[in-house]
Formats: sequence, C-alpha cells, structure tokens
Amino acid sequence: MPKRKVRYPKLVRDKVPKRIRKNGEVPIVVTLEVAEFKVAIFKKLVEEAGEARDAKTHRELIEEVGDIEDVLDEVYKLNHLKRKQVRHARKKKHATHGGFKVRLSLLGVKKKR
Repeated sequence: MPKRKVRYPKLVRDKVPKRIRKNGEVPIVVTLEVAEFKVAIFKKLVEEAGEARDAKTHRELIEEVGDIEDVLDEVYKLNHLKRKQVRHARKKKHATHGGFKVRLSLLGVKKKR
C-alpha cells in the first residue's frame, strides 16, 4: 500500500509514538485537552471515512471500517452517548426518512406552480 501524505497535527492511536521510536525516529506529541480532543476525534472520523471510501480491497475496507468503529467508540465516550439512545434515534429516523436500500440520489427540487 503506498504511503499517504500526512498532515500534522494528526490524532493518532496510543501506541503510534512507540512504533515511530522503534523505526529510529522521534515522535513529537502533545496530549490534547478534552475540548481539543473533541474537535480532533471528529476530524479523525472524516479521515477514516475517506480511507474506507478509498479502500482498494475487501481486507482494506474491513480494516478501515474497524477504524471507524474505534473512533465512534471514542465519540460515544466523550459525549456520554448510550448505544441504546443512538439505536432509538436511528430507528426513529428510519421510520420517518427511510434507509438507503433503494440507492436514491436527489438531483434537485422544482418548485410547484
């Protein structure tokens, strides 16, 4: 897999600095305050979603979706969300707006005359 261009600062998993040191490099890290982490974790969610979108193989997709789930676990913890609450909200939205089974793409909306 080709290396991606990395933009800093970048939220990383806890063991990444150790892995960087193992490769003979020196990581420069800071521990984020909660407010900063909240911003960074949502940025990470977008990053991981892009990586899932760009996955070339089924195996890569599995790994990237796993990364998304790890990030979502942090979103749950940070925001004191319960899975039951989220499931309820999903069901409610599904009942009023439907799902994605039909694969519709809205191209526009015309005003009634």
